[in-house]
Amino acid sequence: MRLLSIVILVLISFIHQPVFASSESEALGKCLGDFTNGKERKELARWVFIAMTSHPELQSVSAVKDADRVEANQEMAALVTRLISEQCVAQTKAVIKSDGKEGFVAAFKMLGELAMAEIMGNKEVIKSISDYTKFLDQKKLNSVFGSK
Repeated sequence: MRLLSIVILVLISFIHQPVFASSESEALGKCLGDFTNGKERKELARWVFIAMTSHPELQSVSAVKDADRVEANQEMAALVTRLISEQCVAQTKAVIKSDGKEGFVAAFKMLGELAMAEIMGNKEVIKSISDYTKFLDQKKLNSVFGSK
């Protein structure tokens, strides 16, 4: 049951917004970041993306195969297991003792933010994100911001 609680906390950390960050949770977050490489953080971002495609509003714009979903879940499980049971044991125990679930959520949120920053920093992603600006109504916006 305790393992299930930890797994649920990891999952919640990627969607939970308000964050409590103590020195213990920051230490765990740093450990999680230090013991993951760029490939693993991209796998984490991929897992988050695949999970988001389960939302009914996003299903029409994504065609994630069941095999890809299973693979992403397996990669995530292996990563979390390694981080908690091998790399960041002391930090995990300290967070659970001092902060409970809030600290655990904060630490994994830090890892999620690091993973997303790496994905969002890609030049193709940046270009795609800025593409919407072609459709902005400049006249209306200038009326608010003032034209130059």
